[in-house]
Amino acid sequence: MSAKWIPALVFAAAGVVSTGNVMADSGVCNGNPLLQSTTDRQVSYLDLGEKGKSPGDQRIGTASVVDPDGNKVGETFWQVTMLFPAKDSDAFTVSGSQYFHFPEGKIYLEVLINQYGAAFSDADKLHPKSPADAAPTKMLVLGGTEKFEGVTGTMTLERSGETLAYNFDLNCPG
Repeated sequence: MSAKWIPALVFAAAGVVSTGNVMADSGVCNGNPLLQSTTDRQVSYLDLGEKGKSPGDQRIGTASVVDPDGNKVGETFWQVTMLFPAKDSDAFTVSGSQYFHFPEGKIYLEVLINQYGAAFSDADKLHPKSPADAAPTKMLVLGGTEKFEGVTGTMTLERSGETLAYNFDLNCPG
């Protein structure tokens, strides 16, 4: 093959790769608010140990992340362990990890959530199921990859209507 065809093949291959599920730039380094998609959220509950809510139970989930106009900008994945479910109550504490996958790279967070409210027992509703006026939960950003390598900051999780809002306050490198 002649050397003059190599750049054309590289360009063509790049075009094929980028024609898949195109996502917009997340804008999280600029403080753009993002939302959890309500259309593809999936959560699995692993009831470990004592039947019903008990320490060690797991929640594993995934959902698309969209901008306020509904454009997909990424995906999020989480795994948390129930630490302190309150007896005869819907209150609990979970700890674990969450990460966001954006076109620019990944962001990793440490999760510690104390949840209180009347609707926690319904696993098919959105999480968190705290009252509409519940205080936002702040999570610590541990780092990231690609554009987010060396990132620090926080992400605040709060209800926004029938979904969750992710508000990033990041110190992005570069």
